[in-house]
Amino acid sequence: MQTWKWPLLAVGACTVFGQPAFAGERFDRNLGTELSEDSSTASVLAASLDGFLSEVASGTFSEDYVDPNHHTRYEFFFENIPDGTSRRDDVEFNLPSVLKSYTFDEKSYYLTISFSGTRGGKPSIFKVMEFKAVPYRDHYRFYCLFDERTSDFKQTTIGDVTYHYRNEFDPEKAATFVEFKDHFTTATKTTPLDLDYYNFTSLDEMLKSYGILFDATKCNFLCNDLGITDDECRLFVTGMNREDYSRDFLHGHLYYRLADTDKMYRAFREGMAIYYGGSWGGVSLDQMKDRFRAEMQAHPETDFLEMFRAGRGSSVQRHFSFYFICGLFFEEILRTHDFDTAMPLLYSGSDGEEFFANLEEALEVDESNFHETVVRLIGG
Repeated sequence: MQTWKWPLLAVGACTVFGQPAFAGERFDRNLGTELSEDSSTASVLAASLDGFLSEVASGTFSEDYVDPNHHTRYEFFFENIPDGTSRRDDVEFNLPSVLKSYTFDEKSYYLTISFSGTRGGKPSIFKVMEFKAVPYRDHYRFYCLFDERTSDFKQTTIGDVTYHYRNEFDPEKAATFVEFKDHFTTATKTTPLDLDYYNFTSLDEMLKSYGILFDATKCNFLCNDLGITDDECRLFVTGMNREDYSRDFLHGHLYYRLADTDKMYRAFREGMAIYYGGSWGGVSLDQMKDRFRAEMQAHPETDFLEMFRAGRGSSVQRHFSFYFICGLFFEEILRTHDFDTAMPLLYSGSDGEEFFANLEEALEVDESNFHETVVRLIGG
């Protein structure tokens, strides 16, 4: 799936995730939580959960614990189960802790699990997730709850897009998205696919539908710009309460439908998404042009080439400059040339090592006239 494996944080204790607290178990039980009132069922659940968490830690899932088709459909969910690793050196994980386990039919069970640890020596909870355990052969498989949590959604189909929603539905915005999807599919020379579009009213509602009850890296602060493309670009889920949210669908389409994604330059991909999707962090390309002009007026020494080369180290009012500058170049290429002319810039290498050569080929812009060109494109 696309690039939505969120950063993992963690909490230290006397053990690290993946090291059993006692023989045979890779999880803890909050206040001695029982997995089932039936002791034999509890034993099978415990062994199944241990096997499942072992596969989470290894990063590979077998058919024993996860239905392969379900994993493909909801890869986002499975990829975001903390695996006990972190990009930060000051992070350490506790064992996952089972907070509760319950059943409605004495067959399937719902398990709520907390992933905690320490960051910088301070205890924290990083994720709380709910899983459904379903009997399979002599043990249990584990499922995402999305299907159950959205079973009451209404449906409307426009073209090859089926919208799923609980509240109001705007057919005009939906038609705009379907038109964009058709355009982008044609522009990228890919085969059309049917799409299920789930529209949630908030990010919190969207995550809870997956069974992600709390995520410290998202739930506390993210209000804008999140869409999940899953099921190899046949499923799109957003908490933006919009039927025309194309920004993150574009990312997913590029990831799933185009080759050599490892050679794509993220900054230019973000620029394309800003142009088509209308914003990044809630700020549109036209609004950023205004902010760039204001930045130049306040700081006449501003150099857009230096700003671009600084990457994530340069921002204007907390928005990364180089993403928007790429959006300006993409807009100019579409105005003066065509979509195909922009593709080499997308494939400028993961670190943009070929970006300037491709930019010169497309727009006759190099380091010598980079700043002046950006000034012209923002109307400065």
